[in-house]
Amino acid sequence: MQLDRTRRQAADYILERACQSGGFCFYRLDEPNPQDTYFALAGLHLLGVPPPGEKTAAYLASLQDADGSFGPLSRTYFAVASLHLLDRRPLRDPGQAVAALLRQLLDSSRPPQDFRAQTYRDLDRACALSAATGLPMPPPLAEELAVTLQRCAHPGGGFGVNGPSLDETRAAVSALCRIGKPVARERVAPFVRACEDATFGFTGKPGSSLSYLEYIHAGVSLCAALDMTPTHVGACADFILNCQTTNGGFARAETGIATLENTYFALQALMHLNHGEDRHGAVTPP
Repeated sequence: MQLDRTRRQAADYILERACQSGGFCFYRLDEPNPQDTYFALAGLHLLGVPPPGEKTAAYLASLQDADGSFGPLSRTYFAVASLHLLDRRPLRDPGQAVAALLRQLLDSSRPPQDFRAQTYRDLDRACALSAATGLPMPPPLAEELAVTLQRCAHPGGGFGVNGPSLDETRAAVSALCRIGKPVARERVAPFVRACEDATFGFTGKPGSSLSYLEYIHAGVSLCAALDMTPTHVGACADFILNCQTTNGGFARAETGIATLENTYFALQALMHLNHGEDRHGAVTPP
């Protein structure tokens, strides 16, 4: 019953942030943006709640340029992924623009270039875009991506720029799965287990004593992708539910401001904990 109430409140929170002009904005002004729109649609999809499709689709279509581009990687990812959730295609083929973004990302990730912490997240989004747009993934490109993704792999099984971290590992595992190069469970599982915590469920790194919602989401999502069960399911669920605010959305921690992104993280993690769905494949949609 508590979960049902949690889901109803979360759905109300998301729908209240729909903009009159289409799209979504977490601070409830008529200022939609692709990121909030994606996380709102993804959250509604998990809840089985129909989105306000026509206005939102029109808003997303307006973001595309004449050459098919949606702009930088983040903006392109959220726009194309949002259209995917609405079962719509972009008005113009974005394949060429997506291929250019992927090539740019690969070029900027080669040594001696610095490998930034967000590179794993960006690579995962680029691989998701490739699949969503039907862009062919030639074997040489998949191999190049795999080499890049392995650049900051660690002996203990995790991935990360400044030592292995749970959220970077989630993104790396997801990206490798998208390109048909899944990481062996026995390689990553020890690191995931090392990040488990009896109080919080998961922490971001082994031995740390601080946790946030994104760490719980990363840990639970990795367990789902690797067909594992979290050791501290109750602690994970308690942490997530304690992040729900009075307006129905979820914050990063027990005290904080709810956002559409964190609400999606919470809903997806609860789905994995309660249903065990999506046990194979990429960790995040589309």
